[in-house]
Amino acid sequence: MTRTLAILISTAVLATGSAEEDRAAAVRLAQAALAQALRVTAEHLRVADVRPVEWPDAALGCPEKGMQYAQVLVPGYDVRVDVDGTLHHVHVGAGRAVICDHQTAPDTPKYLQVVTRVQDLARRDLAARLKVEIKDVRVIRLRPVTWPDTSLGCPEPDQRYDKVETKGFLIELEHADRTYVYHGDRQRVVFCPR
Repeated sequence: MTRTLAILISTAVLATGSAEEDRAAAVRLAQAALAQALRVTAEHLRVADVRPVEWPDAALGCPEKGMQYAQVLVPGYDVRVDVDGTLHHVHVGAGRAVICDHQTAPDTPKYLQVVTRVQDLARRDLAARLKVEIKDVRVIRLRPVTWPDTSLGCPEPDQRYDKVETKGFLIELEHADRTYVYHGDRQRVVFCPR
């Protein structure tokens, strides 16, 4: 009941408040959605950027496959939230918040947990390689990929790999203005020097 009331209040503010009130309500809505989806507390969330946007339809820029959306302009915000070094996009409009990190992938809490775990594996590995703190390693890009075999696109010489399509991710990390590439599936990551 309290959560429903908070969402209704946020909706009312987004509809009738000043620009600053609208922005603050959008940030609260985005943080609440992300905290619930990732099962993290508020201290893990840091707002990196908030941009006003006019979404072209009720999908808020994140359409789900097979869904139809009202074709109306929806004023809202693209809220970018840093969660322990990983940047997430949350689209807000019409009193709703949609986590929109990966438009080609399902927007479900389980999928987001997989993404968060894989990013964390890559960040931890790079931090150990560079002998730096994990908080200093930042995810700059992650996109879903289907690898042609179990090498995850990074075959090692003289190794054999099963020729099985493997769903996974291409992950780009940054530390001290240098970019590092990892390939992963849903369980492991592989450092891929360029």
